[in-house]
Amino acid sequence: EVLEKRYNNAMKRITQTNNEDAFQLYMNAFARQVDPHTSYLSPRNAEQFQSEMNLSLEGIGAVLQMTDDYTVIRSLVVGGPASKSKQLGEGDRIIGVGQDGEEIVDVIGWRLDDVVQLIKGPKGTKVNLQILPEGNDAKSYIVTIVRDKVRLEDRAVKSEIIEKDGKKIGVLEVPSFYVGLSQDTDKLLNDLKAKNVDGIIVDLRNNGGGALTEATALTGLFIKEGPVVQVRDSYGRIKVNADTDGLVSYDGPLTVLINR
Repeated sequence: EVLEKRYNNAMKRITQTNNEDAFQLYMNAFARQVDPHTSYLSPRNAEQFQSEMNLSLEGIGAVLQMTDDYTVIRSLVVGGPASKSKQLGEGDRIIGVGQDGEEIVDVIGWRLDDVVQLIKGPKGTKVNLQILPEGNDAKSYIVTIVRDKVRLEDRAVKSEIIEKDGKKIGVLEVPSFYVGLSQDTDKLLNDLKAKNVDGIIVDLRNNGGGALTEATALTGLFIKEGPVVQVRDSYGRIKVNADTDGLVSYDGPLTVLINR
């Protein structure tokens, strides 16, 4: 029964594949043959990538996932419209979505990215959600949420202090090279120095990449000046990205963690 259910779900996902998906698949296969670090983003994925790089989007502030045929709320962004409404919770299923003044559309069985596109929208506009809570006897209800700009704080650089053997080690976890990363990191470095840490670890494990300018600026926080990275274009021309401000935010003991 479980195998049959998973097979049916897989076949349904295949039938939901559109031209944009097929084109992206083809372009990525081609691009990775040329350069394993190059990928193609469809317009929809490019918009999502831009939101992640800016750590902000306009919507309700909920992290969603697909469970069977349902769009399920995995978590709520603290301070976001969904969290502030106090009418939604983890595990709630979104079974219908409607724009302000329009009929609610049944979204059971829809692709997750299509449901997300319906829910997202400009700041200040309303979206109506038909919610089915967890439980066999649960009854659905309608929630109206006013969309707002949501900052994705969970994807920003974070710091903590680990104390061991009488030493205080500051740890910076950098999940991506988003726009504004170097400024955020500079503030955290100042905080760690004020707490007299004996050394700092920069954790780049599972970093998803991002803006090369931010990666260069981040490196510049730890060196006075000099080349950071060089890029060679298709004509063989080399461009050197360097740190030139002559400023150092931290010059103490430093360790960088990366994936093997």
